[in-house]
Amino acid sequence: MDSAFIHQAANELVQNVGTRNIKQIARSCSLDISETSRIKDMLGLLSLYFDKPLILINRQLDKQTKQMVCGYALGHYLEHQLLMDLHTLNKFLTIKDKHILLYEHNAFTSHLMLDSEEVYQMMSIPGDSELPFR
Repeated sequence: MDSAFIHQAANELVQNVGTRNIKQIARSCSLDISETSRIKDMLGLLSLYFDKPLILINRQLDKQTKQMVCGYALGHYLEHQLLMDLHTLNKFLTIKDKHILLYEHNAFTSHLMLDSEEVYQMMSIPGDSELPFR
């Protein structure tokens, strides 16, 4: 998946749902979300429970990591849904530290969380009228 598509998909989802709260976005896509202390050796879990998608998030994580895990699971779920390929989605997807390093799902989650204009404004240097990479 290319960067422009990921950016566009995330921004359209934010506009349609009307929030950057990833849990609310996931719920609007019919995913159930629950935090649990029962999963200690992983960050989270995406499961199809009676064909209903469920995101389990490790309760011990900080707020930002919980959002990243939720966004990662949402991105993975939507990727399969987009490909009309939910039957190939494993019944369980464990999310460990090494997984949240994957570009596509991290980019998707980041675009859900951050408004591009806000990022450009935070990075702008006083006196510069335009960023060279914008």
